[in-house]
Amino acid sequence: MVVPGVKMERLPDGRARLDVRGDVTSYTFQVLQEALDELISSGERRIILDMSKVDRLSSVGAGLLINAHGTCSSDGGEFILLSPSESVRRVLEALGILDMFTVADSLVPPPGGAGKQ
Repeated sequence: MVVPGVKMERLPDGRARLDVRGDVTSYTFQVLQEALDELISSGERRIILDMSKVDRLSSVGAGLLINAHGTCSSDGGEFILLSPSESVRRVLEALGILDMFTVADSLVPPPGGAGKQ
């Protein structure tokens, strides 16, 4: 079990980017949950979650992603999974939920072209 690390960065276009490393499982999901809760409770609804360095994702971790996606989407925001690792993709595909997320292999400016990347 590798406890995840989460680093937050504010992008020039105002979106929040969370870089996640390690495992997001029933034993470790709290680290990511706290970071997402902090952003969402402060009103942030434009979140990019870099999942390229996530080694394992459990169904509990997937549930966390579903909840954050739902909150952001219902308030007119965006929730993007950036470069999910192969293991993350496999879990989301197996659960039949990969298509509910916006998945990007690289960062692009939000619709309307605001900001620079």
